[in-house]
Amino acid sequence: MIFVLLLAGAVWFGARWNFANSASLRADRVDMIPVLTSLGPDDPQTHFTAAVLLDKTFEPEDAARSLEEFKKAAQLSPNNYLVVLALAKAYDRAGDRGNADEMFRRARELAPNYSDVKFAYANFLLRGENNEKEAFELLADAARSRAEYAASAAILALETTGQNVGEARRLLGDAPSARAALAIYLLTKDRVEDAADLWASLPSELKTGQLRPDGEKLAAKLIEKHQYRLAVNVLNDLGTGPQLAADSVTNSGFEGGVGADASSIFNWKISAGSTPQIALADQAHSGKVSLFFVFDSKRADAFREVKQTVAVEPGSRYRLSAFYKTELRAADDVTMHLAVTSAATSAAVAASRSFALNAEWAEASAEFEVPADTDGIVIRLVRDDCRSPICPLSGKLWLDDVTLTKE
Repeated sequence: MIFVLLLAGAVWFGARWNFANSASLRADRVDMIPVLTSLGPDDPQTHFTAAVLLDKTFEPEDAARSLEEFKKAAQLSPNNYLVVLALAKAYDRAGDRGNADEMFRRARELAPNYSDVKFAYANFLLRGENNEKEAFELLADAARSRAEYAASAAILALETTGQNVGEARRLLGDAPSARAALAIYLLTKDRVEDAADLWASLPSELKTGQLRPDGEKLAAKLIEKHQYRLAVNVLNDLGTGPQLAADSVTNSGFEGGVGADASSIFNWKISAGSTPQIALADQAHSGKVSLFFVFDSKRADAFREVKQTVAVEPGSRYRLSAFYKTELRAADDVTMHLAVTSAATSAAVAASRSFALNAEWAEASAEFEVPADTDGIVIRLVRDDCRSPICPLSGKLWLDDVTLTKE
């Protein structure tokens, strides 16, 4: 009889504890806390959930109750780093830095390699005094393991050093992801040269591997800031596409192929659409292929744009040259020409003469000086201006050997 009573009691208490534990995982109301903690007084999950719910009310009296529940959870589960870390943060919110520091260090003992612990403790240390060195060692370690911490580490380093890039680099040490994030952040502050110098200081093998996504972000930011020569340097560091060169047209003879989905503005980009039809042809001015167009349209705006951005030197003179041949029929001899615009402002810089209606290879060229306020130009194949929206153009065009020469 006694055994049966003991067994029944064990079943009852076990069922009650399991119910409290399960309920705590689904709890979302503060008024449920007394019921849950009474059903599972020795369940750490129940007390942890109670602490979290109380903390979310932002009421002063609930903050004190939350801390007590975190303490109970940690007492019942002293080797769970998540519970200990939560208690450390609760002590910190309560202004008890002594106990907070003790719990942060205990969490580090339990999970010495976890980035979340390092990052949280580093932020705690930075709010204290004379902890800068240890704090940034932890931040750099966290950034090495988890890239999402890199940006925060970079911003904290700059803020701590009064926007001194050299000192920020010293604090971040050799953590490459944090230094790459620092370069990207500097661009948001228009500190372009500092950003480029920081990227250049990173190891080459990391630029083509671990830091490639950061390099892509940096290049995109540089293009957004109209820093085309620096963007070319960063893209070349990544080793993901054809080697780019300033003052030079990429894939000038179209031997590398073309497509509407070109990943870089520094290669030929063709607008989506069906008019004109565009492909590669085996008739070439040099090499094996040329870019081939088939026209059959009456509208002036029915024209797929072909363009490429080229990094150049501000204030320098250049000569643009291209070879073409045509079998075109056009109203009023309105055909096409090459146009050069500023990559920064889209202002017109130069234009070639209109393509002649001839069946032999001929050169189209333009000489120009790059505006002093940009280091990028856009080369485009465009239709001549028409006198009306109805502007018939039909036939074929071959384009090859588009080159840029610095004078």
